[in-house]
Amino acid sequence: MNKKILQFSYSFSDNKIPPQSIAKILSAKGVTSSIYYLIESSHSDNEMSQFNQCDSKSFGQPKGANKLWKLRSLKNLFNHLKSQHYDIIITHRYKPFFMTLLLSCFFTQTEFYAIFHGNGSFKHFMRKLLCRYLLHKKWHLIAVSEAVKTDIVNSLGQTDAEILVIYNCLDMTEIHRQQLSRLEARQALNISQDQFIIGCTARLVAGKGLNYLLDAMAKLKTSTKSQLAIIGDGCEKDKLMLQAQQQGIMDRVIFCGYRHNAFRYAAAFDLFTLPSTNEAFGVVLLEAAAARIPLITTTAGGMPEVAENTEIIQVSVKDSSALAESIDRIIDMPLTERQELGHRIYQQLYNKFDISQIAPDYYKLFQLDEI
Repeated sequence: MNKKILQFSYSFSDNKIPPQSIAKILSAKGVTSSIYYLIESSHSDNEMSQFNQCDSKSFGQPKGANKLWKLRSLKNLFNHLKSQHYDIIITHRYKPFFMTLLLSCFFTQTEFYAIFHGNGSFKHFMRKLLCRYLLHKKWHLIAVSEAVKTDIVNSLGQTDAEILVIYNCLDMTEIHRQQLSRLEARQALNISQDQFIIGCTARLVAGKGLNYLLDAMAKLKTSTKSQLAIIGDGCEKDKLMLQAQQQGIMDRVIFCGYRHNAFRYAAAFDLFTLPSTNEAFGVVLLEAAAARIPLITTTAGGMPEVAENTEIIQVSVKDSSALAESIDRIIDMPLTERQELGHRIYQQLYNKFDISQIAPDYYKLFQLDEI
């Protein structure tokens, strides 16, 4: 029997990859699914459906909606679920989970799965209280790393819901296929073709540890050989630019701004680093690895799980000196050695997190093995 499955996510622009990956996993089994988004999108339903390769729509709630809008969205969700009779509903992030949780008691024939992509989802007292009373045995809470699972368990304590880990995944072959060449990527980012480029793709917010990366840039022994290119935007941009100026490295730091589908530019980098102080998993590491370049990251959150049994270089959180030493070591590597390292890291992460490796976990969870 073909199961009817809905994925309910927050925003098309902010959260594309996890729902799309699961839709692809389901499609490989011949299971048709839909993806609905809470927040209104600048993209048409047809554009979202084409991107996700499955039926996709937005409930149309504006960001920062008032209480009336939120109640209207809840009513629309209830009417939709009542009319469609889904066998499985998968939520991504907290708001879609919370809305579905409020309604789940009315749909006793449906199995509910909530995927949590970050820490701190239940840090507020009211969230804990509501989950304690409303979660039931039809709910399965999926953490994208053991670190996220630990955070959920510590926050909620005893619950009737199952809590398990299924790692994030990507179609890494497809990601590589869509990436620009080194020459094309550097031209698009307006980066020198001759310099050694240290790359980072991240939101410019405190938890990404970019201030420590700038500190590391100021400490490099190989400073004349390298530049740092940061793809992303956020509330810390002005602060980070001021820091770069004060440390005298502004001429070696390129703020590339927000780029749609930033993974496409990874080949512009000779080395990718993610200096986060709080990171549930770090999907950008998989995206960068698809470009076959060395990776340096920290021991924050779930990143040790990503790096385990790979040659990803890890440094302690907030340790800019260790980060600088690791970057210097990669810069000093002969080109062929650095390229071979990048290829090995790609293969190691492919063997752990490619969509083909994670799909069986979802087939088992959704009881699709017999289909």
